[in-house]
Amino acid sequence: MAWDCGKYFDFLFDRAPHYDMEILRDWFPTDDAWIGQVMTGAWDSFTGTEHVYDRLHIGAPDLSQAWQRFDTQTTQCVSGACAPTEISVGWGSTRKTYDRQRQSYTTNLLCFDQINTRSAAKEQMTGIIAGIKLITKMVWSDYLRSASLLFADTIYIAGNAMTEVTITPTTFTGNLLTINLGGAGNLPTSMLTINYLSRFYEPLQLNGYFKSKYVPGGMFKLITDPVSAQQLVNLNPTLVSAYRITDFLEGGKLFKYGVNQAIGNFGISWDEFPARFYHVGGGVLRRVWPYVNSAATIGLKPTVAREYLLAPYQYSQIWHPEAMQRLTPNLTPVSPDMPFMTRDLGGKWNFMGGNRDRTLVVKDPVTGTTCTVDNKRGNQGLLWADFETGIKFRRPEIIRGIIHQRDPGCVTDDAACSVAPSYVIQNLSDSNPVCPIL
Repeated sequence: MAWDCGKYFDFLFDRAPHYDMEILRDWFPTDDAWIGQVMTGAWDSFTGTEHVYDRLHIGAPDLSQAWQRFDTQTTQCVSGACAPTEISVGWGSTRKTYDRQRQSYTTNLLCFDQINTRSAAKEQMTGIIAGIKLITKMVWSDYLRSASLLFADTIYIAGNAMTEVTITPTTFTGNLLTINLGGAGNLPTSMLTINYLSRFYEPLQLNGYFKSKYVPGGMFKLITDPVSAQQLVNLNPTLVSAYRITDFLEGGKLFKYGVNQAIGNFGISWDEFPARFYHVGGGVLRRVWPYVNSAATIGLKPTVAREYLLAPYQYSQIWHPEAMQRLTPNLTPVSPDMPFMTRDLGGKWNFMGGNRDRTLVVKDPVTGTTCTVDNKRGNQGLLWADFETGIKFRRPEIIRGIIHQRDPGCVTDDAACSVAPSYVIQNLSDSNPVCPIL
């Protein structure tokens, strides 16, 4: 279908007749365990779109050799008294690369002359802009969640087989849209259990998990959804007796680490929108998202997806804030004679149009058709935001990205044991008798 560039989609409601003044707005819990749990840094200007770095390794010393007896009393001619036998130590490095990646979002073209005729236009636009700003958090949260597995080295599969799948360039498509586990035999066979999680304690400890100020001593951070967390706790009530509710409140000893709950040696951060999947055959998992858009009276609205609530597989993470670093580019001016716009690349929403931009080029998001719009009156514009970053996976050995089974909750009937009496019509009259006419 061709796009008529001279028409504007009527996306604001009009009040004729006038209704109640209150306008109800959607609210979503977009804050989750990922924002604030990843190291940040800057991508310097004029340094290309691909960076190379070297990770230095110090070898483990040979501790198996017997210590030499230091004896200079038995003879006048002592061999090696000032030149003991030495055990060599070594080091090495691993070279890796990472890239800059970007994503952009925009709104439909807005016409001020049309908006000016609508009832409660200020209230509507205030709510629309406030809601659009929340998209920034949702975009960054989901990208960090996805990147924590996309750029890792290994996928860990929950089950007694302790399966590990090496990540290759063909493991993923899209923004964690599909995961190829290499065959149906690699599908998870278990939900998260404390016994499974505990198997990672020693490997992570030996890789230096606790050599950081960002994690509480002796406690790992598990990022998962509240239901899975509660199931862990309910199955292991003896492991939570050492914690009090005040430990997780503001001012508590675990609050600053973003911990909502704890069990054993695991502090749990609740992820409100964890990545969930369905098996589509051949060991390939396809992701489902928590909302789908459906038709509203005007335009569209988000609807909670039943497929997300019932999804059989989920991605959870034993995480460490130093494992991954998000580098935000700086757009440094090139020359005072070339006044390029130094825009924000962190998802800040900008307005294009109005009195500043006399010509607008807009694109139909469905067909990709572009239109050049005459804005000489300065009464048209749109909102847009750019997201750009580089992900530097610094220490993949101190995290564990786990694909596991999930269950929204096993519901069993608990029928009443007593037999209810038969229904009797109740007399609900509250009127005293009156005197009849004789």
